This record gives sequence, structure tokens and C-alpha cells, in this order.
Amino acid sequence: MTVTHSTDTTSSEGVFMVSESTKPALPKPSPSSRSGGNVFHVLSIPFRWLGREIEITARMMVNNVLVSVCGTQLTLGVALKNGLAGSDILRVYLISWMLSFLYTYTFDAGNQAKGGTEDAHNKPWRPVPAGLVTERGLRVRYILANILYAYLGWRFGVLPWVLFWQATMIALNTFQGRWYFLSKQITMQLGVVALFAIAWGVVEPINTLAWQWILFSGILFVFPLIMEDLKDIEGDRVVGRRTLIDIFGQWPVRIWSASWTFTLPFFQHFGLYVPSGADVLNIAICDVLVTGSCWTVAYRLLRYRTPRQDAATYIMFYGAFLLALSASCILYL
Repeated sequence: MTVTHSTDTTSSEGVFMVSESTKPALPKPSPSSRSGGNVFHVLSIPFRWLGREIEITARMMVNNVLVSVCGTQLTLGVALKNGLAGSDILRVYLISWMLSFLYTYTFDAGNQAKGGTEDAHNKPWRPVPAGLVTERGLRVRYILANILYAYLGWRFGVLPWVLFWQATMIALNTFQGRWYFLSKQITMQLGVVALFAIAWGVVEPINTLAWQWILFSGILFVFPLIMEDLKDIEGDRVVGRRTLIDIFGQWPVRIWSASWTFTLPFFQHFGLYVPSGADVLNIAICDVLVTGSCWTVAYRLLRYRTPRQDAATYIMFYGAFLLALSASCILYL
């Protein structure tokens, strides 16, 4: 009789070896467990898609995030002026936020859908250079967002101003390169008109007072915005974009922007605060907030001059702009 040793053999090191034929079989996953995993995978798809879109949007809008709430502050002030309260204020505020968000989203998507080369130098965290989406992908989002924007504009009675902004964006994205320094100023002026008109129009029709706010808290705030190009000099040169810095140099641009920013509180005070008839205390609060923020920006423009510091100054300027619009809430309380 032959005896086999497949079930217990000992190596030279005294280690007990078990043949493959004697290893216990692992249990096979049941069909129900496999289907449960598939269901979980399917259910998680919307959440993974949503998380990705949130990251793309956050990276895309991080530099202009304050713009997406500026319009809502003006809407809130107009609502208070008209005596709205409770759910009525909440309703117009949410409508204004949606429209202000899409105002910024469509601008950033359209701009970055053709700015991957520049962003790789100036803003590598943006979704295209970060590899989260392609320029074509942003163009698709740009188109879909504009369709939604136009629908909401029609739904809430501000469609003409939404279409006006969309036409302005197309013009800005068309006239780049050599004429960028001129087209950008014109389109930004028109853009701020659209922003204010949409924010005002969700509460009441555009009137004389609305145009006063458009002028003193809108158009005049655009003149110093050439400071934006100070933080993007290298990237602009890479793509051949001609800015006012190329024409006049850095210091004239800094002095121009600082001078305008320094004088903005005076335009606000005499053009809006005094004619409003608000209490002296309310006017004083507005003056302190707007003057302090604007003069801080003016000082930084002349004192801090690296690209990173200029980027911070630019964000602070939008903070001053937000406070200028928030003044409407204080005046009409």
C-alpha cells in the first residue's frame, strides 16, 4: 500500500505546510450581495457627480465669489425701501441670489473656456489647468447655464437685462488680444449696469433712484478695476493680451486706481447717502464702512506690489464694493 504525504509535510525549517488541495474554500459572494453592491454604486453616481461639479464651480468662481452676492445686497436694500418683510424679503433675496450666481457663473465659464493657457501661468488652481474639466466641457456648461439664466430672467421679469449681459459677455470674449484694454473697460461698464438692473428689477421696475445707484455705486467703481491686470501681467503676455499696463506701465495704473478708490467714498456720500434722507447715524455708519475699505485698498495699491499681494488687494476691492451695496440696507432700515 502506498502512503501519500500531501496533507502534512514539514520543511527543513520546521514550518508546517498545507497543500493547495487541503486549503478551505472561500465562500463565493451570493447574487444578492453582488446586486446590493451594484445598487450602491448606482445610487452614489449622482452624489459623485454633484461633488465634482461643486469642486469645478468653486475653483472656477473663487476669484469672483463676492460678485455673486453683491447683487443680493442691493436687492435687500430695495426690498427694505419698499417695506417688504418676512417671506417676501426671503423670496426676492433667493431670486436675486440665483440670478447673481448665474451672472458670475456664466461669465467665468465663458472666460475660462478659452483661457487655459493663461490660467496655467496665472491661476493653476482653476478647473482647466487643474485637469478637472476640458475647455470644451466648460463651453458646454456655459451654454447650459445661459439657457437656464435666460429662463429665470423671463420667469422673474428681468429677461431684457439678462440678454443684455449675455450679449456683453459675447462681445468681451470676441474682442481679445490687441483691443482687450478697450473692450474690457466698455464691457465691464455695461456689465455692472446689467448686474444692478437685474438686482433692482426683481423688486420693482428701474427708476431714477435705481440709475443713481447704478452710477455712484456701479459705474464709478469700474474705473479703478484696471488694477485687476496687475496680478496677471505674466499670463497676459503669454497669450498676447494687450492691457493698459503694457501701454502706460505699472505705476500710472496703480496711481489711477488708487486715486479713484480714494475718491469713491465722497461720490457715495454726496450722490447717495445725503439725498436718501436717512438718519445721520445710518449715514455715518455707511461712511465709515465704505471709506475704511476703499482707503485700505488705495494704500495697498501703492504699498504692496507683488502679484500675490495685488491679488489680495483685488479681492479687498470687491469687499469694498460689497460694502458699498450693503449701504443700501443700512440707509433704508
